[in-house]
Amino acid sequence: MAKKELNKKSSEFIVTIEADKKLWSEKQEQASKHLMNNLSIKGFRKGKVPADIAKKHISKTDIFAQAIKEILEVMVQEAHKEITEDIMVLDAPSYAVKEMAEDKLVVDFVYPVYPEIKLPDYKKLGVKYKEEKLDDKLIDSEIAKVQNMQAMLKEKETGALAKGDIAVFDFEGFVDGKPFDGGKDNLSQDLKIKWLVLKKVNQKMLK
Repeated sequence: MAKKELNKKSSEFIVTIEADKKLWSEKQEQASKHLMNNLSIKGFRKGKVPADIAKKHISKTDIFAQAIKEILEVMVQEAHKEITEDIMVLDAPSYAVKEMAEDKLVVDFVYPVYPEIKLPDYKKLGVKYKEEKLDDKLIDSEIAKVQNMQAMLKEKETGALAKGDIAVFDFEGFVDGKPFDGGKDNLSQDLKIKWLVLKKVNQKMLK
């Protein structure tokens, strides 16, 4: 038997399941046997404690706790059947024991769901659209940016390097007259490099 409730305030879908009485009784019996088989008492080997003595060392709470572990999987499957297409579940449920006795077990399965969001009428928000005015200066500036991005480089045959020129240098670094690892075609970030370019690109100073 199942009961369900959609709590919009807490964004929870709660399904209350009452366990089948016969199945709950069987799970308690199985739990009792499991606990006795794993019971250790001084003077007896593990699992060999006589039933009348073992029952004195196993409480109802212990049996219920073990039995719930065994029956929850069955109950959560029943709860899952109550979820309809209009219920937007976010995650697996948490559970809370609502009622528990030898002849009765009732559990609440709580599913988190998407909250209900009510949006205001956007036409009444009071936000006004402002149209930007374009002038020739702004347009020319944007055209120039695009031209610079799309421009192709042209090789400079003669003359000295000037501001705006792009130069590519092949270099190799040496320490005590010997090349070092990473010193070829690779500028270390730890070095401050300053190139002094003269009319003939064959004089370089590294500081």
